[in-house]
Amino acid sequence: MSEQLPPSANQDPPGPQAGSTPTTQTRKKRRWGKVIISISIILTVFCCSILVWGALKSAIDTRLQKPPVEAVIDQFMQAMKNKNVDEAYAVFAQEAHASVKPADLEKSLSGSGYAVYNGYESTTIPDLSINEPIFAFGSLNRTTASANGYVSYGDGTVTSVEATLLLEEGEWKLMHIFISIAP
Repeated sequence: MSEQLPPSANQDPPGPQAGSTPTTQTRKKRRWGKVIISISIILTVFCCSILVWGALKSAIDTRLQKPPVEAVIDQFMQAMKNKNVDEAYAVFAQEAHASVKPADLEKSLSGSGYAVYNGYESTTIPDLSINEPIFAFGSLNRTTASANGYVSYGDGTVTSVEATLLLEEGEWKLMHIFISIAP
């Protein structure tokens, strides 16, 4: 006869036998695993949606803002072509008035400087970047635009223009403008 020995303290108790149902603890672990995976998928879809929305909004905003930005640059160029310093100065942002003075604009109309404005016809801005603030902290709460394009003249000459603009009380205003001189 064989004698049956009690299981020793070092041995694990026998596990569930084939065909038995999982314990309640095992089922809870599986359920939490599914919950975590589901939450991860939902968060991933949500974050991707936000990125797509941001990209679309940026593209639409840029497309909508191109005509008003071109109009401000055109207004400046027309005013300078007509030697109307007050009108040209009016398209600059208040913040730019610290560095751009009417006397500076008047000076740029004298001598060979007027060649940049003489014969001006139109402005085309193919490259526009709108920079909206992510967080609003005092003076950092401002929307700016960087515009790069071309200025066309009546004689067929085309030169480049670079401008930085600031959205001030719903209107685009110049901060800086640079027009290259035709060779």
